[in-house]
Amino acid sequence: MRLAVWAYLGLAVLYTGLLWLGGDAWWVATVLLFIPRWPALLPAPLLALIVLPVRPRLFWPILLATLIIIGPAMGYRIGWQRWLVGSVKTDVRLVTFNIDSGENPRVLSIYMGLEDYHPDIVVLQECSPESLEPEYWPAGWTLRFDQGICLASRFPLMESRTLERIETGDQGGTGNAMLYRLRDAAAVINLGVMHLETPRKGLEQLRYGARISAMERNVLVREIGSRRLSRWFHEQSDSLVIAGDFNMPVESTIYRSYWNDCGNAFSRVGNGFGWTRVLPHFAIRIDHVLTCGGWRALHAAVGPDLGSDHRPLIVDLARR
Repeated sequence: MRLAVWAYLGLAVLYTGLLWLGGDAWWVATVLLFIPRWPALLPAPLLALIVLPVRPRLFWPILLATLIIIGPAMGYRIGWQRWLVGSVKTDVRLVTFNIDSGENPRVLSIYMGLEDYHPDIVVLQECSPESLEPEYWPAGWTLRFDQGICLASRFPLMESRTLERIETGDQGGTGNAMLYRLRDAAAVINLGVMHLETPRKGLEQLRYGARISAMERNVLVREIGSRRLSRWFHEQSDSLVIAGDFNMPVESTIYRSYWNDCGNAFSRVGNGFGWTRVLPHFAIRIDHVLTCGGWRALHAAVGPDLGSDHRPLIVDLARR
């Protein structure tokens, strides 16, 4: 039994290491990124029930393995940095949401579902012009549609810039991005909105055709997209907020290579797992809000089910 307990702890460390060091770098670890992680917890209660009556000291490595899986592996956050915020005033409440407009029966009532949160800016991915019909949004708001990205804001739009998607064949494209400059009473808000390629195109070809090469091409396309968009955003401004569907969790080596220089709002001030894509047997946090330069996050939470397989991410922001 001692061997089984310590083996479980070792496997928990190995599993977590594979996610963080190999995810989006080695195809096996990439598969682990995008499949359910909760089964790694299943041995813990069984081992605890067996050892507690006879060898209670062995409970502690089981507990440690459980905490490693729930925290670093599954992504549970306690948002400790929000305890340091104090009474800082929120300057902007931002919502980012992939509304999946092709399948979502509620595309015309997005703001109705968010109204109680009193957002200042709402950015949507996989949206359509119909999502921005003026009668469904507050009077006087700025409404803008650009290549599958929608902006709805109580702040006036000063300027917009576009980085168009580059198609790469069967593995999709490099992703698309918008840079919006909004006029707040205090200063300009530089807001980047993006939608990167999905890993599903590689995972499906691996699952149904056992094509490892397709999976590796998909990883390469997503890495090129992140590099391209990250470089472009930082060329626009040193102080900006970036929001959107990254199609990757923070454990991804691609994410850490190209996006880790900005603060991840939920990682810093969110509480819980923060799952933004929720499927019947699987959930993952792949939608993010990043604060760069003169911004910081005060609070982050996942919003309600509004008809998409994603959930809105709601973030309170303040200028430094």
